[in-house]
Amino acid sequence: SRSMTDDPLEYVKGLNVTNINYNADGSISRVDYNTGNRANYNYTTGNLTSVVYTDTNGSTTLVTLTYSYDGNGRLDTITKTVA
Repeated sequence: SRSMTDDPLEYVKGLNVTNINYNADGSISRVDYNTGNRANYNYTTGNLTSVVYTDTNGSTTLVTLTYSYDGNGRLDTITKTVA
């Protein structure tokens, strides 16, 4: 079953992307927004495991999205944690 707590993209609605950094494999590693805040993308064995939204200097976590997968590697849940 697939479930989600709230709208995981609510935090970035209305923001403009100013920069995107990529890992060597082409996956996104970081997205910078016009507010100065950023999103850091974390992966394990090719699956996105979390996106951590931080303040302008990257020292304070604002929101974390955690992704989990079922036994077949399909996205199962997205959990939003607000700091």
